[in-house]
Amino acid sequence: MAAYMDETERKEREQALEILKEQIRVEGELIGLYEQTLNEIDNKPIQHMFRMIRTDSMKHIEMLQSAQEIIRGQDILIEDRKDLKANLEKHLELEKASIEKGEQLLHYRWVRSKKGLYALIENWRNEEKRHHNFLKELSEKPYVSLDSDRLIHLLARARGIRI
Repeated sequence: MAAYMDETERKEREQALEILKEQIRVEGELIGLYEQTLNEIDNKPIQHMFRMIRTDSMKHIEMLQSAQEIIRGQDILIEDRKDLKANLEKHLELEKASIEKGEQLLHYRWVRSKKGLYALIENWRNEEKRHHNFLKELSEKPYVSLDSDRLIHLLARARGIRI
């Protein structure tokens, strides 16, 4: 955190942390409700959709926890990614193959004729593209310093959020 913070900013940060804490609790409650619903229904496509939404709530908790850490003043510094290099290369390879598979599926006439199916596959393919772009940017330079705002910007782009 900044060396000097006025009283208004201090209070706003405390309020923001409380809001985030409460929302993390809500997301946890939602996860429980999705689990309950999954146990009560037998329709496989609906179960998959509820699992996807449940996974999003899990991601929301991670995002909100990151926001809490940044508000508390924990900047992120990445200086040496040599250890990540091979791992990132494998990620990039698999993400690229996933994008290509998505493109192939989207070209099938019968997929294009089913709007819901097309949207589902397109959404998956687009997420894979965002993941690929994020990992590519992360792996391009062996040394980089990222402050918390820059990292949040990269992560938001990986999730398809415009900042």
